[in-house]
Amino acid sequence: MNRNFFFMLFAFLVILITIMIAVFGFEKILNLIWNTPTMNPVFADIRSITGVNETLSQGLDPLISNPGDPWGRTMNYPRIWQYLAEIFNFTQNTSIYFGFVNLALYIFGFLLFSSRLNLSNAMVFVLLMAFLSPASVLAMERGNIDIVIFFLISLSLFYVSSLVFFSGTILLASFLKIFPIVAIVGLLNQSKKSFITALLISFSIFIIYVFFNMQDIILIKKNTPQDQAIGLSYGMNVIWMATKILFGSNMGMFLKIFTYLYIFLSFVFFCMYLQKKQAIFSIIDTTYIDSFRVGSTIYVATFLLNNNFDYRLIFLIFTIPQLILWIKSDMKILKLTALLSIISIIYTMWFMNLVQISPYSPYIVWGVDELLNLALFSAFTFLLIISLPSWLLEFVRIKKHNDKQTI
Repeated sequence: MNRNFFFMLFAFLVILITIMIAVFGFEKILNLIWNTPTMNPVFADIRSITGVNETLSQGLDPLISNPGDPWGRTMNYPRIWQYLAEIFNFTQNTSIYFGFVNLALYIFGFLLFSSRLNLSNAMVFVLLMAFLSPASVLAMERGNIDIVIFFLISLSLFYVSSLVFFSGTILLASFLKIFPIVAIVGLLNQSKKSFITALLISFSIFIIYVFFNMQDIILIKKNTPQDQAIGLSYGMNVIWMATKILFGSNMGMFLKIFTYLYIFLSFVFFCMYLQKKQAIFSIIDTTYIDSFRVGSTIYVATFLLNNNFDYRLIFLIFTIPQLILWIKSDMKILKLTALLSIISIIYTMWFMNLVQISPYSPYIVWGVDELLNLALFSAFTFLLIISLPSWLLEFVRIKKHNDKQTI
C-alpha cells in the first residue's frame, strides 16, 4: 500500500472518530463502540501528576499520600514527574492540555513508526486494528504516561542506527517509567562490540539511577494495584488471582503453581528444542527485527513482573510488522507461531469489545483472553530466542546453521 494513502486513511479515521465524539459525546462513543470504561474527569491517570503541587502545598509526599488526585490515589510514577509538575506548575486545570499533548504524541509516534515500514495491505489492517482497539483507546482515555513512553520508543526506533540516540532515548524513557530499560534489546542488530558497549553503559547509568531512587521505586511498586480490575489486565498472576476470587484459595494456588511451572518448563523446552534441532533460522526475514525485539521484550518482561492494565498492550504494535512478514515464511513453525501471535494480539487488544458483543459468558471470553496472553508470552519467548544474533547464539553454545531447515 502506498504510504501516503495509508496516512490519508489514518487521518480520515481520526477525523471521523473526532466528529462522532463531538456530535454524540465522548462517553457514549467510547462505551458504545469500544466498551471502554471511562472516568470523570477525563485523562484520569495523569491527574495524580497534575495534582502533585496541591499535595506538596499540604506538606505531603505524593508517593505516600496524594490528596491532590481527585480519587486520592498515590502517585505511582518516578519522582521525576513530581519535579516536572513543580517546574511547569501543573494543576488539575492543566490536565486537559497535558492529556491532549499525550494524544498528539501517541498519534505522531504511531505515524513515525509506520513511516519506516514497507506497508502491505495485511500490515495496514493489523496496525489499524491495534491502534483503534479498546486497549489503545483505554490508554488515550486515561491519558496514561505509557503513551509518552510509546512515543519515545517510536522515536528511538526511527533512529535505531544511531547508537547514542537510541540508548539515550531508551534511558530517558526508563527514567520516566522504569520498565522501558528492557527495550535496549533493540540494539541487538548492532555489532557485538557496539551492543555490549551500549548495554554496559546504559545499564550502568540505569543502575545508578535505581540505586539513588530505590525507596521511591519500592513505593511505586506498592502503589501500583495488582488485584484491582483483573478483568482489564494481563500478566502471569492474573489467572490465579481471578481464580482465587471466584473459586477459592485452593484452586487459585493450584493455578499459581501450574502457571509458574508452565513458564519455567516452556523456557527450558525452547532451549532444549533449539539445541536438539539446531534450528536457528539463519535465513529468516529480519527486516523489522529491532522493533519486534523491543515490543516483544516489553510484553514478556511486564508479563513476568507485574499485572498490567490492558493499555500497556499498545507496545504490541511494534511487533506487528515482523510478525506479518513471518506469516509468509516457508518454515511452518515460524509461520504458525507468527499467526498465533497476530490472532492473540487482535483478540487481547479487542477483549473489552468482545465481552460486549459475544453471545458467550463474559467469563469464557475472559478465560480465552488470558489463555491467549499466555500463548503470546510463549510465542514471543520462542521467537526472541530463535532470532538472536549469531554471536549471541554462539555465546550460549547454540550452533547456527547456514542451510535451510525444515521443521
